[in-house]
Amino acid sequence: MNDVFKKISSIYLIIIIGILTYLTSSPVFHVVLILGFLLYIMVIYDFEITHPLVWFSGFYIMYSYGYTMIHILEQDSLYGYTNENSLYSLAGLLAYFLFISYKSEKKSYLAVDDDSYGENTIKQKLLKIIIIIASLFIIMGSLYVSRFDFNRKAELVGEANLIFRLTTYLTRYVALFITLYILKDKEKMHLPLVLFSGFSVILFSFVTAERDAIFRFVLLIFIAYFVSGRLNKKMLLFYFLIGFLFIIFMSNMKYFFISGEISQHSEKSFLVRLLYGDFYAPGENMQLLINNSWTKSSVGYSHIFLEVITPFIMMKNMNLSLWFHDTFYAGSHWSRAFTLIGQGYVVGGYFGVILIFSIVGALVNYLFKKSKKSLYWLVIYLYSIANISSSFRGTLYGIIDNTIKVPLIGIGALILIDRLSRRRL
Repeated sequence: MNDVFKKISSIYLIIIIGILTYLTSSPVFHVVLILGFLLYIMVIYDFEITHPLVWFSGFYIMYSYGYTMIHILEQDSLYGYTNENSLYSLAGLLAYFLFISYKSEKKSYLAVDDDSYGENTIKQKLLKIIIIIASLFIIMGSLYVSRFDFNRKAELVGEANLIFRLTTYLTRYVALFITLYILKDKEKMHLPLVLFSGFSVILFSFVTAERDAIFRFVLLIFIAYFVSGRLNKKMLLFYFLIGFLFIIFMSNMKYFFISGEISQHSEKSFLVRLLYGDFYAPGENMQLLINNSWTKSSVGYSHIFLEVITPFIMMKNMNLSLWFHDTFYAGSHWSRAFTLIGQGYVVGGYFGVILIFSIVGALVNYLFKKSKKSLYWLVIYLYSIANISSSFRGTLYGIIDNTIKVPLIGIGALILIDRLSRRRL
């Protein structure tokens, strides 16, 4: 099966699923359709998890349809379900697929086996020192933040504390650097360094209830081991199961180290707890927006332009996550996620959703192609997988900021440090 057929058949399949979804109202039928599509993508791309159509489809469908699955399993949901929820998800998926080149090679890391691939990158010993120092700062920052009197992550974020913000970014850079470290030396597992840096990130997640940090770190470790040949596909599937169990654990214990609370869903079935753990919020928020149709196209398209440029300039844009919280959950102290699909909805309905996911698709396609050029670009692409996979609960700003600005600053700093160290020698 050639790449052209794979791409075209996938696009036609999304369109057919969209038509069937539009003509029906059964959430069970809609979930069966999209899971069948996911299985098809996995099979035709040989479960190559780093391919941009494979990993994106998996995470996107989990986050987009998690609420619908909860609606089915629980026989009820807070805001009900309409087929529009699935239709907007399909519009975003179609836009993304259209921007991924069908000529893309099966793997994004063919050159990792080439000894010259990692040349002209920072020395391994120097990189190790940087990771250790950054991890120590994360530990100190976490201990400092733990002294604050707060019961919800929203309170911590609202204070805009400098130490908290710096430590948050340090967890991202450590995840980026440890990925590079693993890929530079394919002969060892580097468990002491991985465990030490992982401990610092877990500590931060426990004392702040910030799950994205540990999600990003763990996912990148698994992907780095897979790309470097230390994990095969069967082993990776096993570790993903372990990862799902960890998501459930983190969800149940999210506020335990802050307020002593344990999730109210801790007694439910495995699948329900998994969906409540991280995947149901985008769909639930999207349904809430659909139920309040006045929110559709209530924000202009200029918002998207500002989302793309504000991470790089000293300028503020409307924070739709805060707007959503203040509009529908005013007075609540619970941290409320948002929805990337919902951002497109309030910008311009279907056209807004298509625009946002066209931008995401173009970005991923560019990074995927560049990942074959050098080890640095490969690390940036792999980092984008972990970042975008956890960004469906947020906005486009978070994707641009963490997928472009964070890696560029991090890799740029490594290049500068490396050149300065070589001059001294």
